[in-house]
Amino acid sequence: MKKIFLAGAAVLIAAGAFFALSFISDEKESSKETKESAGIIQQVNENTPEEEKHSCCAEEKEEGEYSENSIYQLEAEWLNQNGEKVKLSDFRGRSVVFTMFFASCTYACPILVNDMKNIESRIDPSDLKNYRFVLLSIDPERDTPSKLKEFAEMKGIDEKRWTLLTGSQDDIMEIAALTGFKFKKENDGQFSHSNLINILNEEGEIVHQHTGLNQDVTLASNILVNN
Repeated sequence: MKKIFLAGAAVLIAAGAFFALSFISDEKESSKETKESAGIIQQVNENTPEEEKHSCCAEEKEEGEYSENSIYQLEAEWLNQNGEKVKLSDFRGRSVVFTMFFASCTYACPILVNDMKNIESRIDPSDLKNYRFVLLSIDPERDTPSKLKEFAEMKGIDEKRWTLLTGSQDDIMEIAALTGFKFKKENDGQFSHSNLINILNEEGEIVHQHTGLNQDVTLASNILVNN
């Protein structure tokens, strides 16, 4: 199963690169198309049987095994804001709020971070230890660990729960393709990109995607805490 997943990932990386070059501004339609192409987005709606919403349970798997829908199968290593090596699978066992961004962004990314903080504010303070908030940079040339550390401090991010990651361009393209995130580097060095916040369950499966900026986060928050 893992070989199938990784082979599919290679195809999706190429697809992600193609989509990046033809970036579409319509977020909702873009998100719909990439969910279908990635094939890992679980539908969360009233018509989906409860047993199908979560295709795996930790107790049914041996340690280190993941479902075919889990992004934790990716073996890439990242560097966090403290220069420490991190794998996405390190977040296993906690619900995760995850987005891709770049630290020098002056418009969309600060709003995405605020939307994530809004989600965080709706969690019972006594339960916050069970959640993680992850920002993964699409700009590895500029977003060094020290730059990410500076960004976290500037935004007043609680690093006990928040992790900022940077890595290789190939690994960024891979995770972007698998989550349906589109981005394109512009001539001025800035990026046009999707505005997409992923809610991951404890096994690294996407159970909801929140799209847009300054949108009502009630649904995302409810899915996060009830997952």
